[in-house]
Amino acid sequence: MPKVSPERRRLYTLLNIGWRHLGWSEQYYRETFLLDQGASAAKGKVTATSLTESQLEAALARMKLEGFIPTSGKKGKKPSGSKNKQQSNQPASPEQAQLIRDLWARLQEVGAVRSTDPASLRGWLQKNSRRHHPTGTGWNEPQFLNRRAAMAIIEQLKKWLRRLEK
Repeated sequence: MPKVSPERRRLYTLLNIGWRHLGWSEQYYRETFLLDQGASAAKGKVTATSLTESQLEAALARMKLEGFIPTSGKKGKKPSGSKNKQQSNQPASPEQAQLIRDLWARLQEVGAVRSTDPASLRGWLQKNSRRHHPTGTGWNEPQFLNRRAAMAIIEQLKKWLRRLEK
């Protein structure tokens, strides 16, 4: 059995994590995605092992376009259980969106935000929600956030207010 390079092993691992992260069925991953990338069937099963290293890289790049964000795999990370996946896919509740607007208004009252123009909230939100957005572009309206991003933005605004009140 030929030895697999560490880079190839890393790509296999990322592809396996990626299709699960994206919520794809194994059937879709093998019979549609891998075949589109140029894989062939070995022993009656389509696998990533038939792809070249450049095809593996291209497959990973396509998964990233679909919303997969590889992480470093450092210890201490919270497991991505079904609760986290549900929160990331559900839109922010109207109460969360309103709380973001209320916290922003409070920051305006205390003088931390000089502009009363709604575009100032949109710009700040776009910049500060990028890390939570699947494509890294961020959201520009509170009601468009997903629940996890909305919770993070709310906490960020609350911390900002606490710093000002000290």
